[in-house]
Amino acid sequence: MDEEINYRSAIKDFLGRPIPPEGELRIWLDDDPVDREAPEGWIHVRSVREACFALLTGRVVELSLDNDLDNPEGSETTFGTGYQVIDFLEEQEGVAGNPLWPRDGIVLHTANANGRERMALSFEPLKRNPELTVREDKTPGGKPRFSVGRKTD
Repeated sequence: MDEEINYRSAIKDFLGRPIPPEGELRIWLDDDPVDREAPEGWIHVRSVREACFALLTGRVVELSLDNDLDNPEGSETTFGTGYQVIDFLEEQEGVAGNPLWPRDGIVLHTANANGRERMALSFEPLKRNPELTVREDKTPGGKPRFSVGRKTD
């Protein structure tokens, strides 16, 4: 029998939907809950911190990133940028030996061309790592998707 989520104590996403306590997660990082609401079945988070905490659970199978996370102060320090999430994943892999790359890839859904290019370029050094495979393709909507995995013998 499935347990019912206690909505009074559940941890919720940016849209107020409960985050499941178990199972796979698809994380949508974006600061706009109206025009760029997370697709059905995705967890909508607003900040780099929230995305990184989700990644640390080891349950994130797909990630979609906006780059510019608007905030009233107009700086990147409050909510961060999508680029910082990729940097966090690289650090977890290279420094901590903790590969957290989402199995189904990372989509760059940001409308900011410069931010998208910066995020895409961050995968270039990973392509030179002999222990990793990096695949780039496009979503059906034409957004870049990157998948990173460990090479198997």
